[in-house]
Amino acid sequence: MLIKDLPEIEKPREKALMYGVQYLSNNELLALIIRNGYQNTSAIQIAEDLIHKANGISNINSLCINDLCSIKGIKKVKALELKACFELARRMALSEVSMETNLNDPQKIVKWLQLELGHESQERFLVIFLNNMCQYLAHKVLFVGTIDKSNIYPRDIIDEALKQKAINIILVHNHPSKNINPSKADREATLMIMKAMNLVGIRVLDHLIVSNSDYFSFKEHCII
Repeated sequence: MLIKDLPEIEKPREKALMYGVQYLSNNELLALIIRNGYQNTSAIQIAEDLIHKANGISNINSLCINDLCSIKGIKKVKALELKACFELARRMALSEVSMETNLNDPQKIVKWLQLELGHESQERFLVIFLNNMCQYLAHKVLFVGTIDKSNIYPRDIIDEALKQKAINIILVHNHPSKNINPSKADREATLMIMKAMNLVGIRVLDHLIVSNSDYFSFKEHCII
């Protein structure tokens, strides 16, 4: 059924105006962005096709422009608008992190990290730099590829920490497999980095492993 044929109260735009966007389904929210369908196919159906292609709404951000454009009814401009929505969400989450007065609690940064790294198809090792009050200073992806002691260089972390005048750091990397449990290599690399940081007076507060919908905290599990 086309949106124009729906009862007024069931049309996404009218429903959102009356009750608020929080009452829309995932399909309806995406339909607001997609706006137009094509012959005999509504924007809601295109939204459903998009979620199906991504294997869930949380994976849509992992789709590239070409992936989005492969869905009938989505062209480059619309694909860019969808990517822009996710980028805005990422920046808003980062803004919330940067305004926090203390980031010693992983819950305060997980939402941002899932948007930052959770959709990546390759492992990325990111370090968050904090001052002595555990306030956000900066973050940087320092290594790309499978995490292992042999391809992580503590001196690069130290150099960046000194540049940012950081006293505390949080280590983060993603698991594209979505299995957020730490591997033996993850544990060994964490221990190696902690030993190196101790020598220069920098504290490793936590090591977080993230996917697009879950996380593992070394601190919460008393590993560090």
